[in-house]
Amino acid sequence: MLQGAIIGAIVGLVVVFMAAQQRRKLLTKVLAALARGGPTAARAQLDTSVPPTQELKLRDIDKQRQRMACLAIIGDVEGLAREIELHQGPLTAVVQVNRVGHLGLALRSQGEQRDRAIAALDEIATRMEREGGALMGMVKKQTRAIATVGRGLLGQPIPTELWLPADTMSREKSAVGLIVSQALGEALAAIKRIDRAEPYFMRVRAATQAFEGRAGAA
Repeated sequence: MLQGAIIGAIVGLVVVFMAAQQRRKLLTKVLAALARGGPTAARAQLDTSVPPTQELKLRDIDKQRQRMACLAIIGDVEGLAREIELHQGPLTAVVQVNRVGHLGLALRSQGEQRDRAIAALDEIATRMEREGGALMGMVKKQTRAIATVGRGLLGQPIPTELWLPADTMSREKSAVGLIVSQALGEALAAIKRIDRAEPYFMRVRAATQAFEGRAGAA
């Protein structure tokens, strides 16, 4: 019995390690294509590495949320909006993928489109809290945290209990980690906390110049 538990733990660690490697590999490929050939080349690389899918399954969550983040990094606002609308499947899959997409839209758009993206984050967080099962506690907390970061882009303060899960997500070495870092940096800049914002911006700049020129990101 103990031996079985040890083997299971080892297998679990291997799976986690491989997933982390795949995230980093995808980000590296997309950023290299973006630097080499611009958004068109980056989008082609992304579509080859992680094709879009309309019917989300649980096994698709990580790859498709990374895809959403890559579209945000590339700056493909139309692609993000279109794919978010097409996603179908289990609630937890749609929420975990689309929360990244809506955050990307909030970062990459302005005016009414940005307001709609931030409002959509609130809506899916509320839906997850209302309809998600008892085992979905972490998903609920992370989704509410991302929705609150979206509000932070408008200058609203982020409570510590929601800042911490967002900060944890920002440390993921992946496309998702980069856009959450950018969002946290901009949220801090919006309330004039440039000292706290700069480490997040530095994390993004160390990987890509894709967000240079945005307000507060210089």
